[in-house]
Amino acid sequence: YLYDLSGKIPEAVYRPTIAPEYDYYYFISAFISTPKSWIIADAFGGVQAMDLDWNVLWTITQFEHWTTCFLIQADQTLYQGHYYGVTAYDLQTGTVQWNQSFPAPVLSGVVLADRLVVACSNGNLYTVPQSGGTPTLFYTSPPINTMVPIPYTLAWVKHTLWCGDHRGTLTALDEAGQIQTQFTLPTGGIMAIEPWNNALYV
Repeated sequence: YLYDLSGKIPEAVYRPTIAPEYDYYYFISAFISTPKSWIIADAFGGVQAMDLDWNVLWTITQFEHWTTCFLIQADQTLYQGHYYGVTAYDLQTGTVQWNQSFPAPVLSGVVLADRLVVACSNGNLYTVPQSGGTPTLFYTSPPINTMVPIPYTLAWVKHTLWCGDHRGTLTALDEAGQIQTQFTLPTGGIMAIEPWNNALYV
């Protein structure tokens, strides 16, 4: 469910539907707002766009995508990161513009000026043009005691790409993928990075 928290009592404003061939609810795995719509992705390959009054604009389901890891809107394109890669949709119609696989399951992503940076479970970051194309290696996480750090989340802040991994390590990269700074927090896995004013919250 999605809830409106503006009142004294939370009000459910969206309830996922049940697929007729499955006997469980679709879990919401990603949600973003745009100036004219809400975009909701479930854990089983579905993406749905709704206007600000919660009327359905378009729906698409691709079960082979499985869990959505991120939704990003840039101009009139919606980017969906999922276990099998990244798919770009026309924001207004839901038409698939391109679909690109990656060397490993996708975990997170962020949009730069002309490209996407995508983090995968093999510890690598890749870039791909916003118009689609073959992924290019951007950064490789060095293994620690033979274990590859898993990049959980990304944030693009003032020409710096911040990457948080499953060990609690926060890495700052420049636009060329070179490390600017790196330190480990006593937090365990970093699941989200949010800039606010001149601070970074993890």
